Amino acid sequence: MLSSITRSQRSFLRKCALVIITALFLTLILYSSLDKIINRFNYYFTCCNDCLSSLLLSSGFSIDEVVVSGNKFTNKKDILSLTDRTQPIMYISLSKLAGNIQSVSRWIKYVRVHRILPNTLHINIDEHKPFALWKDNNKTSVIDFEGKVIVDDYPVDDLVVITGQNSLSNLEFVRDVLESKTQLSDHISSFAYIGNRRWNI
Repeated sequence: MLSSITRSQRSFLRKCALVIITALFLTLILYSSLDKIINRFNYYFTCCNDCLSSLLLSSGFSIDEVVVSGNKFTNKKDILSLTDRTQPIMYISLSKLAGNIQSVSRWIKYVRVHRILPNTLHINIDEHKPFALWKDNNKTSVIDFEGKVIVDDYPVDDLVVITGQNSLSNLEFVRDVLESKTQLSDHISSFAYIGNRRWNI
């Protein structure tokens, strides 16, 4: 079969093979060089970033104080533990820090974080407001005004106790009584929803 290939065809095949080999060789060199370039860039970027960080810290843009407000049920130490004080205050991602704090406790409804330059972070916690204790079998949960469970088995004083099947979806009467602020409402300690139709106080 090879004997049937003309001289011009052989020359063409040699050229094609040479082009393919050259292309593979150049591709290998290019990728090798590109990897070195990327590594070198990352090295210089890290060095510059470290120098800038040191300069900012030495200039007073460190995190010297973290002010936490609004937390009644959330442990302050848990919040402070999420603040990285080793980096300049400008390097802190406020949205990321707020998200991390949000995940600390189910009490937290919303978190606001802002900088007070040169060296203070202010963290404001907006917590769910406890409305009552809901007892279901052997479990006691803290619920909010809408009847949504905030946390389970958390001791909160001075809350009325709610019991009964489907009680959480029929809280309008309870809310009306407690918001009336009468002498009667001040002495109520529990509400029991009976037979899916009435409340016992």
